[in-house]
Amino acid sequence: MSNLAWQSAVEWFLGGGGSAALTLRANMALLLMGVACFAGGILLMIQHRREWIESLGDRADSRTRRYEERKFRRRSLLASMISSAGCVMASLYWLVEPRLWATMMGVLLLILVGIVGIAFLDLFSVSLREISQPNPEAQQEMVRTYLELREKRRQEQAAAEEKTPAEEKPD
Repeated sequence: MSNLAWQSAVEWFLGGGGSAALTLRANMALLLMGVACFAGGILLMIQHRREWIESLGDRADSRTRRYEERKFRRRSLLASMISSAGCVMASLYWLVEPRLWATMMGVLLLILVGIVGIAFLDLFSVSLREISQPNPEAQQEMVRTYLELREKRRQEQAAAEEKTPAEEKPD
């Protein structure tokens, strides 16, 4: 039934004869998206491993190394979950039984919720790390601005005192 709906939409779009060339089905779209997710997850794993190895070569302190290792583990887990979501999406192409299909969709939704949850935790962790790191350039700029404003305020106060007449004190 749904195959006829797709064919009629394609016939309306192409004007008739091209429906055999472009019969789109939802299962085929899931298969292609699944393969793309699987490939994207593998490429993310490779990229995160490159970044981790690069961070090990920087001769950073032990705190930074531990942070980079935890970040690598979190991001590798996310990449593997993306790949597994791709496998689940691709496997839906071959499923016929409705209960099994619904079960696999439930598994896919759980994987996606896990991906979103871990991604938010990763963002939170990275932002906390950035906040906790001192920025010497910004600190120097802040001190310089403070000193300039303090000197400007002193000059304004001195100018204001010169303008007001000095009152003589009684002996």
